[in-house]
Amino acid sequence: MRSSCALATLLLKLDTPSSLKDKRSIIRSAVDRLGARKNVAVAETGQRDTHKAAELTVAVVGDSPSYVEAEMGRIISSIESDDAIEVFVTRLEVY
Repeated sequence: MRSSCALATLLLKLDTPSSLKDKRSIIRSAVDRLGARKNVAVAETGQRDTHKAAELTVAVVGDSPSYVEAEMGRIISSIESDDAIEVFVTRLEVY
């Protein structure tokens, strides 16, 4: 059996935090929500020194390219549903 992987780098614009502590709370909540899903890994990979932006890298593993691409779409939609976060996909790769 062959497996597939999707990897997305997301730039997040955060309107509400007034400090890095507020930002960490928002990002931790999003990462914890996503990390609870099966076959998903999430890491904060950039924009750590500013409280109005963040960069997350998300990986999804599955049995087909169509599955991992659809799952990545659901993950991005889930993040976008948080009113405190605006999502910009800077890179999406499916292997």
